[in-house]
Amino acid sequence: MKKNKITGGCYCGEVRFSASPEVRVSTNCHCANCRRAAGAQAVAWIIVKRSQFQFVKGTPRRYQTETGAWRTFCGSCGTSLTYETDKRPDEIDITTGSLDHPEDFPPTKDVYPEERLPWVDLIPPLSLHSFINVYDVRPRKDPRGVDLISDVLPFGRLWYGERNAVSNAIGYAMHYSQSRGAVIAFMIRSAT
Repeated sequence: MKKNKITGGCYCGEVRFSASPEVRVSTNCHCANCRRAAGAQAVAWIIVKRSQFQFVKGTPRRYQTETGAWRTFCGSCGTSLTYETDKRPDEIDITTGSLDHPEDFPPTKDVYPEERLPWVDLIPPLSLHSFINVYDVRPRKDPRGVDLISDVLPFGRLWYGERNAVSNAIGYAMHYSQSRGAVIAFMIRSAT
């Protein structure tokens, strides 16, 4: 069942909001500005269209940062709620922690990773094994020194010894893929 809106609010319940379920991006921000404003090691955000966001209960306090952006927070409990900047006038960032169901919006990318605290881990790259089919294309040399390509497919192993072996292996894997979500990993390993 698709949700028709995102809801959330502050810790004490004095401020509530709703937004369209169409999230443009879900991030972890490591900038010093966000960290200081929220008192956290990083801040998780979802970004939605500004026109599809509204406060439905209470009025949050607004604070303009040194960068010119506006942050909102509850004047009673202090919960950080939103972030707006003139650089993206049609968008508003909502703190993921203020959502009623933050578990539905895991961050998918890090922003300002160069400003992260040294003891904070970044989001790991997406695991290839989370896809339905992974085609692992590996260049190898046979005992005679001929370049070969091994592509490990769900239905077996094939070897190519042609000049365009890599594109053949990738093309074959793509053609016989059982999933539109297939990923082809091209790995270069030294022959041993």
